[in-house]
Amino acid sequence: MDDLISNDEPVSVSQNPPTSGDMPLISKPSGCLSELSWHATSWALSCFSFNFYKHAVQRPIRTAIFFFLFTAFSLTSIQTLSLLRGQIETRIEIDKAFDNNSVPEITFRHGIAEVKGEQTRIFVDEKRQFFAIDMTGKYQSINTKQYDTGILLTSTKMIYYNLNNDGQYREIPWSGLQPIFGLDPLTINRDFAISYWTRFTIILVLGVFVVLIIWNSIVRLAYIALISLILWGIIAIIKRETKFKTVFITGLYALTPALLGMFFLWEIKVEFTGLTTLCLLTSWIIGLIIVST
Repeated sequence: MDDLISNDEPVSVSQNPPTSGDMPLISKPSGCLSELSWHATSWALSCFSFNFYKHAVQRPIRTAIFFFLFTAFSLTSIQTLSLLRGQIETRIEIDKAFDNNSVPEITFRHGIAEVKGEQTRIFVDEKRQFFAIDMTGKYQSINTKQYDTGILLTSTKMIYYNLNNDGQYREIPWSGLQPIFGLDPLTINRDFAISYWTRFTIILVLGVFVVLIIWNSIVRLAYIALISLILWGIIAIIKRETKFKTVFITGLYALTPALLGMFFLWEIKVEFTGLTTLCLLTSWIIGLIIVST
């Protein structure tokens, strides 16, 4: 029995430290699923996890840029959908207005307007505002001493007045507007209004989406890069080993909590020029302090 015990081979235990491939998933991704997991959790972690920024700066810049662009696309989509919702609600109101006869059907023939139903309708006459339709000749102009803004539609022209726009007072004959549509007679009814509102909505939504995606992605990316250079120059004076990559990546991720904070302040009616930059710099500096500790 003693011989058996003495002849046993000793069990060796490896004391080698883990290699870089054994690092936690959050700091060393492997494969598409890991990348998707990182981007899916970055929105929440960038706002609520202090250790997130330490792991973020260890990853390639392209990962941070991809997350930033995805955030820009998501933000643009939300803003555009909000606009689209307002346009759809207005379209429903237009439909209701014609259904309950709040807005009359108007026909233009050879530059002369005809209204179906009541010939004189005053829609707004309060708070120094005036909006009316009159085909009888009772109203021929807008009283600029009584009103600050006003629109009057007569049988031959449209009158527009706005005191806030340098007191602009214009009279536009229907004979000059009708040829734009290329129709004679031209009937403005529910179908006509909804058709043109739909076309206007499509053009507006597409145009706004393009402008917003450029602003939220290209303009903001250039803005963050510029501020990164400034912050990097300042920080490098204090801590020379600081890399531009660290500052830039931190800024790209810091935009998410900055936007969250900005929207919260908007909800409590706090708005002023430079609010976005202030929120961004605040979350950015906090992120850099976490990275440097």
